[in-house]
Amino acid sequence: MKKLISAILISTFILTVFIPIFFVFSYAEETRDELFSIKKTDITADAVHITGGYGSPKIKAVWGNTGCESDPRCALIDREGNILLDWRDTWLTFTVSDGIASLAGNKYESYRLVSGEADRPAFYTLDGRDAFDYSGIATSSPMINGRAVAFTEAYHFGTDDIPGPVIIDNKGNTVYSLPDEYGRIIGVGFDENMTGWTCLASTGYISEGLLPCSQFPVGEDGRPLDVYSADKWYYLNDLGEKVIDLSDVVPVKNNYPFYNGIARVDDLFGKSGFIDKTGKTAIPFEYDNATRCYGELIGVCKDGKWGYININNEVVIPIEYDAVYGGEGGYASVGKNGKYGIVDYKNNVVIPLEYDDISGFEDGVAYAVKDGIIYIITLNKNNPFKDVPEGKWYTEGVLYCFRRGLMSGTGDGVFSPNAKLTREMFVTILAKIDGADTSAYAGTSFSDVKTGKWYSKPIEWAFRNGYTSGSGGGKFGLGDPVTRQQLAVFLYNYTKKKEIDVSGLADISGYADAGKVARWAVTGMRWAVASGMISGTGNNNLSPEGVATRAQVATIVMKYMDRFLK
Repeated sequence: MKKLISAILISTFILTVFIPIFFVFSYAEETRDELFSIKKTDITADAVHITGGYGSPKIKAVWGNTGCESDPRCALIDREGNILLDWRDTWLTFTVSDGIASLAGNKYESYRLVSGEADRPAFYTLDGRDAFDYSGIATSSPMINGRAVAFTEAYHFGTDDIPGPVIIDNKGNTVYSLPDEYGRIIGVGFDENMTGWTCLASTGYISEGLLPCSQFPVGEDGRPLDVYSADKWYYLNDLGEKVIDLSDVVPVKNNYPFYNGIARVDDLFGKSGFIDKTGKTAIPFEYDNATRCYGELIGVCKDGKWGYININNEVVIPIEYDAVYGGEGGYASVGKNGKYGIVDYKNNVVIPLEYDDISGFEDGVAYAVKDGIIYIITLNKNNPFKDVPEGKWYTEGVLYCFRRGLMSGTGDGVFSPNAKLTREMFVTILAKIDGADTSAYAGTSFSDVKTGKWYSKPIEWAFRNGYTSGSGGGKFGLGDPVTRQQLAVFLYNYTKKKEIDVSGLADISGYADAGKVARWAVTGMRWAVASGMISGTGNNNLSPEGVATRAQVATIVMKYMDRFLK
């Protein structure tokens, strides 16, 4: 029953409760290694959630024979351990998006509320002030990407129509209203144990401009024919228009919000997969469970074990854990045997599995609980390279690639930003960007590439997948520095093969050295210029044959991933 109630509340709407704020806690201790800093705070909690780089510590409810015997609570802290929003009675947690902290959840007592008696939802700025006037709204979803689903009444027992929910923005303005039937939440056979809850329609929350919705079949009396199963599943856009209808995709049981261009959908056979924004299957329905897409990663479950895949459905971190909580930048949170920690994308343990709870890893930080105390785990922001000073045009790109495990230093604490990058080095970076498992790519298709070398399998992977055809004459061009036009073609081929739109092509005829662009590289260079991957080098030149330095490659990779692979 607890799981059923939780599922209904999460998929439909969430109540909120207001309490004043402002406390700051000091640290008891701090430990530090080369990669991470770990700070122990004085904040006690049972669990912790991460939201936009902030932490939301939680006190869990105590359940008894008749339901919840104590109020669950949550707060909001920053990565320094300062409490921004003090403890509130709530069901779920705080969510931070677009500078707005929304309190998602409700107290157990609120389940018993009838129309018009619910507490109002809570939307705050991060200094604790009310974010906007939300009078007239009884309950809402979290504010995600500047949109929230707000109901004018919390619960309604019976069949009379009540106003449907409205979509509000992060200033409290109404964007559009949903049909009235979305306001009809009905309790059937309701008793003190909440037996028989069901609804006529439900919504999730808006993310990436799309709102997941479902509708339940009803009889002549207006009550659901099936207490547990909807028969219509779809997504609405920001105008309230139906843009994705899942009726022709798979037999659907649940649909969820979009993240990074894909959304989890569960079928009637208990399998989870993902669709894209056209409604097509992006990842097959072959998993027993799944998380949303966290940047480069998706948590998936098979046969009771969890791991991570990328958007190409390739395993990045083995499916061998008891739990996963999300990650980015080369690191991800995992759990095994009741303990939790962090691994990198090569499955090396970087934070030991010794915590009682842990959040996902996001924006360089994770929050963990040990013996009832919150710990803050921060990826060190210190620049490890003595030849990459702060403020240079390439500094951000170098650190971006380093922290994601895409590029490393050249030894003795240096990155060598002006050094040349070879073709095999870039293909290896491309394989890391993809999250590809290159272990199956044995053999070689080029006369100058030997097997068994560090670069052999990435080169073969790139060739077989159509990202490179070599440098001519049956050779790959091993040891040759990658040129700017070669770099453009590598990325163009990769992007096109991934079915990402590459139709935007710039007119490069105005560059003084446009005639030096090789015929085979013209389309790639036009795309790279149009997409902002490559720009002029001064004196109105493109320098297509110029050698790409490590600093240039790092910057281009950062731009590429931020634009095309977010």
